[in-house]
Amino acid sequence: MRVREIRAEGDFMRDSAETLVALLRDDLCRRKIGGKRIPISFSGGVDSSLLAKICSDLTETYCITVGAEDSADIKNARISAENLGLSLKEIIIDEGYVLDGAREVCGITGLDDPLTVSFELPTYFALRSAEEGIIVTGQGADELFGGYAKYEGIPADEFSRLRREDLERALGPTDVVESRMASHWKKEIVKPFLCNRVVSFAMALPFEAVIPSTKRKAVVREALRALGLADIADLPKKASQYGSGVSDFLKKAAKRRGQTLGEMIAGFAKEGGS
Repeated sequence: MRVREIRAEGDFMRDSAETLVALLRDDLCRRKIGGKRIPISFSGGVDSSLLAKICSDLTETYCITVGAEDSADIKNARISAENLGLSLKEIIIDEGYVLDGAREVCGITGLDDPLTVSFELPTYFALRSAEEGIIVTGQGADELFGGYAKYEGIPADEFSRLRREDLERALGPTDVVESRMASHWKKEIVKPFLCNRVVSFAMALPFEAVIPSTKRKAVVREALRALGLADIADLPKKASQYGSGVSDFLKKAAKRRGQTLGEMIAGFAKEGGS
């Protein structure tokens, strides 16, 4: 009986993974990207790697990664881009670069929350450096498929509540912030994971398929395996603000100034609004 259950579970995950790939591909096709050169905001993790693979099957694609020279994101991006056979544009950051970027983000968006600024900076740097008027990101995959560490080991009802709150934030305030950043540079951010059909599909999945157990984002990882990218599917990943080194640079800069991170970011926001 147990063997049948395991087999059925495996079939369900494969079917779910294939559906996800098809929905993401349909969304990118709907945007008529064929014949265009498309950059992917790329950390080397499972979300951006899946999108890079699907996008590269449709049109010319390259990856943009942001991070300190020795950061986890730069290392992972190099490995994943090589596995995908895609060119990689590296934006190597240091403290001064990050501080200037934080001031710009605060000025453009009006943000004064240090966590949100840290989270948005890698996307902002990738967006600013893209040579085209469009960039594809993996935003939304964490909320939909159980990618956050805070989801691990919590009851199903609490997971459901947090997940829905995080998704509403991604579709609401976060989208507003990122739209402002994109508009500032006269560009468009494309988020295939947050298209209506993917959101509806993910939210209809049983909790067992999305709540983290042994690994986060099991459906996304299975989708990579289905596309022959098992090595990337098993890569560990930190949140972009940590994996890129952005958060560390901001914290060290604030400490050197004798401020909390919140005080420093609030100061940047005040400068931008004056």
